Amino acid sequence: MNCVTGEDDLLELHISSTGVPDATVELTCEAGCWKIKLYEYASRSIPVTLPQSWDVSELPKTLYVEGYDTSSVVRDVELKATYTHNSGKCEDVVKLTVVKPDLAIYNGGSDLDNGEEDPGCHQGGVVPEDDEEAVGAYVLVNWDDDDADGSMNVDGTWERDPVPDLTETYVRHEDNLSKLLPTLDPVPVLGTVELEVVGGVGKVKLWSTCWKQTELQAGSAVKTWDLSDAAQRAEFQQFGLDGIWLEGIEASDAERDVELDLRYVAPTGQTTCSDTVSATVVMINLANAVHREGTLIGVSARGHAALVWRFEGQLTKDNLNDDDKFLIIEMSGPTDDNTLTSMTQSPGEDAWGCFTNPQITLVERLKILNTAKTLVAWAGNITWTGFKALEPVQWDGRLDSIRYLRCDGLVEVCYEINEIEVWG
Repeated sequence: MNCVTGEDDLLELHISSTGVPDATVELTCEAGCWKIKLYEYASRSIPVTLPQSWDVSELPKTLYVEGYDTSSVVRDVELKATYTHNSGKCEDVVKLTVVKPDLAIYNGGSDLDNGEEDPGCHQGGVVPEDDEEAVGAYVLVNWDDDDADGSMNVDGTWERDPVPDLTETYVRHEDNLSKLLPTLDPVPVLGTVELEVVGGVGKVKLWSTCWKQTELQAGSAVKTWDLSDAAQRAEFQQFGLDGIWLEGIEASDAERDVELDLRYVAPTGQTTCSDTVSATVVMINLANAVHREGTLIGVSARGHAALVWRFEGQLTKDNLNDDDKFLIIEMSGPTDDNTLTSMTQSPGEDAWGCFTNPQITLVERLKILNTAKTLVAWAGNITWTGFKALEPVQWDGRLDSIRYLRCDGLVEVCYEINEIEVWG
């Protein structure tokens, strides 16, 4: 087997003879000649044109075979060595398959929520072939609660706490994973295919379906398929149609620090070809509070506060750096239809920054978001107030008893009703 790729994947072809010194050996290509190239050295510095003859005294000789065009079927390239002496001829034939591995990767799903949307299994667009390593895919830390484990009571207490999806094995309506499509063209009936997480081990997991029913390579960074086993060969081919699903569980330390290799390993144990893709795992800190300068109530200088609650659009680097792709919840209302740009780029009003309690957990982020969205749903019962942060003054601690809120009061209520300190 050989493949369409670079120097590291050239296949050694050994030519030898035990014949008498005045004999010759001729190497010819009998089929599929345009699918390969031969070289004297692994550096591909001296091409070999066939047919080529050597005196037996010049052997043994090693040539290097490079895959140039993918085989249509297995064993469609044929090379023949012919030993010739005045006493007669004998021949030896080898057949090759030029295989091409391809690992396509998609950007991950971008919807972080508490189970508001159905059907799941969304992912972003495929990363172009030329960008698979230099740009890579983006996938989110999967900390939301797509299967809506949490249940909040009307007073703001919790009947059941939300459960971040990355802690669960099966997540109904999961929609944040990135799809991988591993293929080998053509698929031989010998050798093995390996899919390995070679960079960013511990930051991602691989799953057999988008709802995370079965972890693909539990306990190991490498998943192997033996192509001589019909069932394993069929499983690999099915994954090439349905996809393998990549989950982000910890934010990357640097861009593209997650790397995945798809390799074909010949029966000899030699890795003859591979394809590499990269990914960046991103943590979006929804439920953070954002603040800016603001002038309200006559001559009094006041700031403005809001909560970041949603990321909109495809998961790409440009979108992740675009404040217009993040929505906020703010007073008056409360409302949830403004973008982060109104906080960070408000004309004549300085942005003061983005903050949260440094000890906040993922479960608490989910609680804050759910509380804020509940207040939005009750906007008809809540009026903006310019002076007191929260009314009634003698608030009884119930979420459903709030009648007046100021912008900073909304942030404080969402945090502190969930026992997360805001001040200090």
